[in-house]
Amino acid sequence: MALGGGTFVTQNKVLPGAYINFISTSNTGVVFGERGVCAAPLNLNWGVEDEVIELTAEEFEKNSLKIFGYPYTDDAMKPYRDLFKNAQKCYFYRVNSGGSASAELASAKCPGTRGNDIFYTVAKNADKTDLYDVCTYMRSVDKNVESNKLYDFGNAKTGNTTPTIASAFPDIINVGGKAAIQQDNSDGNNPWSCWIDEVREGTDIDENGKPSSRALCFANLVVPCKIKVTCINNTQGAVKIFSDGANPATVDSQVRGDVATFTITADDEATKDIYVYGVSKIRISKIEIVYDGAISDTLVDKQTVSGIDKLVDNDFVFWKRSASLKETSGTFLTGGMAIKATGSSYQSFLSAIESYSFNTLICDSTSDVIKSLFVSFTKRMRDRAGIKFQTIVHNYAADYEGVINLTTDAEKNTESLIWWLGGAESSCEINKSCTNKKYDGEYTPVCSDTQTGLEQAINNGELKLHKVGSDYRILTDINSLVTTTSEKSDLFCSNQTMRVCDQIGMDIATIFNTRYLGVMPNDNAGRIALWADIVKYLKNLETLRAIEDFTDTDVVVEQGEVKKAVVVNTPVTVVNCMEQLYMTVKVN
Repeated sequence: MALGGGTFVTQNKVLPGAYINFISTSNTGVVFGERGVCAAPLNLNWGVEDEVIELTAEEFEKNSLKIFGYPYTDDAMKPYRDLFKNAQKCYFYRVNSGGSASAELASAKCPGTRGNDIFYTVAKNADKTDLYDVCTYMRSVDKNVESNKLYDFGNAKTGNTTPTIASAFPDIINVGGKAAIQQDNSDGNNPWSCWIDEVREGTDIDENGKPSSRALCFANLVVPCKIKVTCINNTQGAVKIFSDGANPATVDSQVRGDVATFTITADDEATKDIYVYGVSKIRISKIEIVYDGAISDTLVDKQTVSGIDKLVDNDFVFWKRSASLKETSGTFLTGGMAIKATGSSYQSFLSAIESYSFNTLICDSTSDVIKSLFVSFTKRMRDRAGIKFQTIVHNYAADYEGVINLTTDAEKNTESLIWWLGGAESSCEINKSCTNKKYDGEYTPVCSDTQTGLEQAINNGELKLHKVGSDYRILTDINSLVTTTSEKSDLFCSNQTMRVCDQIGMDIATIFNTRYLGVMPNDNAGRIALWADIVKYLKNLETLRAIEDFTDTDVVVEQGEVKKAVVVNTPVTVVNCMEQLYMTVKVN
């Protein structure tokens, strides 16, 4: 930024610009510009490098495959779908890198492992045999929402107590109570396994083929999936599986094998009860439930040409002009590699976005070193450069009004709620608060705090989500500031206060830098003009109910200590949204 800005202690600045302090008075504290703008690093295995990408919510929905390498509905896009639940625009910058995939005719436009999912086909044109149809595809796997599961009976024993199926694996039903985890003393290594006696036809099987005893049942198992059963010395017996749903059936079994794999189809059902049993005594060491996902190939480009020199590079590949076209039913690019983001790559991201204007900055890293880098950047930009925004971190006590410390985890992806919060805080208007805002994203927050724990979290400057009925909501809209002073009272802990302060700081700096800096003489008439613009601006804020109790005389504009300096002083009373109700009811 060419112009100076930030806060001041003495009037000794060198750069021309607006230097604005916010301090607390005895009973007031002192949050306007485009809102809903974020900046965020990208940790994906596809995307351009060393470039800031400006993306709106609409563009993300339409062009995510081209820009990020994945369709909008892909699980890899979940963080950004959460972000754009509220954000209007985001500046992205890829922080990880890699090697580009390649094949005989083409190489991937972006580095990373996603390039390995690109393939092309070459075929003679049906109407003009001297021409070729060249198609480029991107392969995607729609992952099941469920995660793979492993039930390892061989490692179920802990301590001196012999485990039971109910104690070691509470989500497995021991049908009839006949299965048991035992140790085989006949083997040299004395392995533990799950022993099940053979299911007897007519006694343990009903008319549909469903076992009523001597079986393991996985109730309400999400399907489709594969079930892999590993046995010990299963040379004589056979493992079988019964699928109990709308169309109950016995699934094909693998006889006389230590590893039996079964495919369970959905048949328009979301869940089924699955029974595992044997036609003779079996010893199961482990059972794995595997979700593969459905494969889909998306046509991203098609060209009909006479030779490779006529091909035009598309959004995904560069064509190799030195090669010759030859027919292929499908050739994948290979060799794409991923390289993890480093501290220097995050530093490059922060340097790249320094000249952009945004409301929130998202730190996606789990490293305290990287979080510290983001906090230092935020302090420098806010206090020295006058660029006002708030940074969202997960589980990092920054003790600073410009950093929001989110400490609520998400299931499976601990820090993932930062994306939704970054969008929500960026889009929140200056006369509103995110307190009690309902989480409408795709993750599941982990909310197990007691009332005492929630109170302590507020005192620690932690932003928390809590469960209200079946909803998850923001407890209170605060930042990480906990150390208050006479200049920064506890009013600065409120994010709504900071939104008003930041908006005033940025907007009045814009007024000064565009209308007065180097243009308006610093005489009485010039200072009156500046006073009038500031008064008009603050009255607009009062109309929006962002501030209150404002009068014209509150604003004082004076000449500074040097001829080119001008000093503005004004008290501002921020209006905060209601959060607490104290009520006394008299009962007759």
